[in-house]
Amino acid sequence: MTAIPLIFRFAVEVTFRFHSAYFSVSSEPLNMASPKHISFVAFATVSLVGCTGSSNEDSGVKTCSSEDARVEVGAGEDAFEEIADDTELPLVHGPQGGNHILASVRVFDMDPIVSLRYTLTRVYDGLMFSDNFYRLYLLEEGDCQYYYPGLYGYVGFTGEDTEDIDLGQVTMHKAELWMEVTDQSGATASDSVFIYPAPDEPPDTGLK
Repeated sequence: MTAIPLIFRFAVEVTFRFHSAYFSVSSEPLNMASPKHISFVAFATVSLVGCTGSSNEDSGVKTCSSEDARVEVGAGEDAFEEIADDTELPLVHGPQGGNHILASVRVFDMDPIVSLRYTLTRVYDGLMFSDNFYRLYLLEEGDCQYYYPGLYGYVGFTGEDTEDIDLGQVTMHKAELWMEVTDQSGATASDSVFIYPAPDEPPDTGLK
């Protein structure tokens, strides 16, 4: 018999004893299908299952630890795509006239609700031409592993200020794409990759 059914049986037994004590001083009829019974069983079951987390290593299930927290920076609009240093990423011209570079993040051993900072800095003189802040609920990818695709690095947006930056100042100039992630427990990790912002190719409309 697996652990979960045993835990559930124990939770039901605890619930029954709890109600036996309760109903010994109450005139309320015993109804095991009542919401109070169901809620208490669910609470007891979840609590007991949570208490078994310390034995995950013995059962072969990965135990998450913020001490192992780390981050990977990548590309991709709909999924995380691994990239190497000196990759060219397109400077996308948006429909409202702005320009941005799409990036993604992969997170290990952190809570799924995070704050994220995403910056782009020109290497040769340290000009930061994009500084963006996000609050995210990450998508689950595996045991203690999450990701979030399609993060916009807006060119010319640096925190609360917007600056006019000529695309010629950043196009094909080596830049550092950097992200720092902090979860609800305070665990922090960062990663960066060097890229070359490349001219965006116009979409193929099929018109000649």
